[in-house]
Amino acid sequence: MNDTSRRFPLANEGLSSAFIAPTKKLSSFAFGYILRDTRSLNLSAAERMNRFPASPLCTVTWIFDGEIYLANSDYPMPLISFSGPQTKPVVSSNPGAINALSLAIYPDAWTQLTGSPMTDFIDRTLDLEDVIGSALFETFRQMSCDELLNDKILNFEERMSEEWRQVRPQNRVFTQNLQDWFYSLLRQATMSGSGKSLRQTQRRLKRLSGQTQRDIMTYVRLENLFSSWALAKGKPKANLSDLAFGNDFSDQSHMGREVKRLVGVSPARFNQLIDSDESYWFYRLMGERY
Repeated sequence: MNDTSRRFPLANEGLSSAFIAPTKKLSSFAFGYILRDTRSLNLSAAERMNRFPASPLCTVTWIFDGEIYLANSDYPMPLISFSGPQTKPVVSSNPGAINALSLAIYPDAWTQLTGSPMTDFIDRTLDLEDVIGSALFETFRQMSCDELLNDKILNFEERMSEEWRQVRPQNRVFTQNLQDWFYSLLRQATMSGSGKSLRQTQRRLKRLSGQTQRDIMTYVRLENLFSSWALAKGKPKANLSDLAFGNDFSDQSHMGREVKRLVGVSPARFNQLIDSDESYWFYRLMGERY
């Protein structure tokens, strides 16, 4: 199997969802692509719901076919939308089949690319055309012009790599998870600017990411917890108390509160739903990465 086939499993294996890592040139800009294509599935209304955790990342979403409605909204999302970091779990639904691609982007990289402070976009989803200039928007719009998934992503990455190369900080490093990104962000906040005090560093970190250091560390703990849970799955039942202490929660109750706040359900309930509820497809997909 060649490199292109490995990067695009959904197109080659007939899957309904896939995680696609960015090319190395964009690995310091974006976490990865999430593709959802249910056109070959016969899903009920409940199965056409989508559940996502709170996240420190921002997202550009392209809708190639179908519609997406955010919970409590009477209007479908724009065909190309931008979502800032989300402090609460996100629920959306599709009236019918959907073919959509999302690119999760590190918020400080977006700020570096566009000059827009991320604090303006917390918990918001907007038409991308209203967020960025026309020249940069054209780079994103071209994603919708190619027919094949491979072509869409490869052509976009060729254009976006050049855009990112022009503004990428010299000390920016390759990242594979939220913890790597957080340490990179902390170095950037520490080294940039004239003031070196803790308060000044934290102020710069929030300007870059839209969030406090404490907020981001909560997301890092959640990702580490999910990684530990995924690795333990299929083995003798994991002890929740051990998972809590092994992932820097003060105790099991602390872990339960944070999971419910960021995911929407308790750890025990989540453990049941991820295997039985189609709307939790995103979590199953992420679990395959570990």
